[in-house]
Amino acid sequence: MATRVRALVVPAALILCLAACSGTSWAMPDLVGRDLQSAQDTIQQLSGFGIAITTTHDLSGRARQQVFDQDWQVCTQNIAAGSEITPDSLIDFGVLPRAESC
Repeated sequence: MATRVRALVVPAALILCLAACSGTSWAMPDLVGRDLQSAQDTIQQLSGFGIAITTTHDLSGRARQQVFDQDWQVCTQNIAAGSEITPDSLIDFGVLPRAESC
């Protein structure tokens, strides 16, 4: 049994490392003004899902949850446009509902 588990763990670790360990990087796009769903999709597509998760925070300070991402607009991004991003980058968007002004 231990041999079988090891046989599964090693290939899985190699697959996970391919994206993170390859030295791959991309230029951070300017996503300010885009809807949140579009911004998230752009990062995932740009990185080939090497960066699958981004975080957000409600700029109003009210800690509202972004249930329908397309209803929220990106007002800020913590990584400047043109900066290098990698699979280890932690991208955070400051957002507000589209009905509110940044």
